[in-house]
Amino acid sequence: MKNYSFLSIIFFVIFNASSICAQTEASASNVDKSSVTAYLSDRNARFPNFSEYLSQHLVYPKLAKETSLEGIVKAEVLLNEVGEVTEICIVESMGNTIDAQVIKLLREMPYWIPAVRNGRTVSQRLIVPFKFILI
Repeated sequence: MKNYSFLSIIFFVIFNASSICAQTEASASNVDKSSVTAYLSDRNARFPNFSEYLSQHLVYPKLAKETSLEGIVKAEVLLNEVGEVTEICIVESMGNTIDAQVIKLLREMPYWIPAVRNGRTVSQRLIVPFKFILI
């Protein structure tokens, strides 16, 4: 009986790992969902020198390096009207260790330049890919 409980926990973790989500300290409930722009705006949110920022701040976990783990993590982020990351959801996972590094980096990022629609800044959801490649 204990083996079945353990197996069901393992299956739950495996099948739910692809949708790991986190909120930053700013609660998503503070965001007016009707003002969230889902990939449509006059100007999308952006982070200047994103590649440079990643090269300086993204940590490749030691175990992932040792096992030559490579791939892409895709995170969906909600940026509010001032460019703050308020929600993070891993939509394509490489495993908990690497996903945790992506979430940590996104939580600690400075504000982005927010999306603009009709001359006003608006919240926006974006998919942000992170490539983990050993050189």
